[in-house]
Amino acid sequence: MLNCSQKLSPCIQEMKPGSNTTKFILIVVDEEAIRESLALILEEEGYHCISVPDGEVAVEQAFSRTFNLIIIDPFLSKRKGLKLLVELKMRQPHTPILILSSYYDVEMASYALNQGATQYFLKPIDFEQLITVVRQLLSEVPCR
Repeated sequence: MLNCSQKLSPCIQEMKPGSNTTKFILIVVDEEAIRESLALILEEEGYHCISVPDGEVAVEQAFSRTFNLIIIDPFLSKRKGLKLLVELKMRQPHTPILILSSYYDVEMASYALNQGATQYFLKPIDFEQLITVVRQLLSEVPCR
């Protein structure tokens, strides 16, 4: 995982032979074990992940680089994830955003999707299913 202060080119060549360019994913989850597990699994799939524990750092990251996908927990402790969704969508309107929640509420899911979330994914995380969803979302997004 990267230190949040590192600057990266928005698109570098992936090290795996025969693969396309690297896709950058911002993971915004305050639960450290889940955040680290997500980053590890997605990096094993060849994605470059920057994981942060709160919305404030996520907004800083969104100002410093463009992401191909953003994953947000809607129940962040410092800055609520749905407020963050709106802020990040304004900053990066073409970036798909996946909401990762342990709680399913029809109103909240509807609100998130209406505010620009691309997908609403429930915990506990089925990593195979998550990887499939991530691949699908990223296949629709060109490297920026």
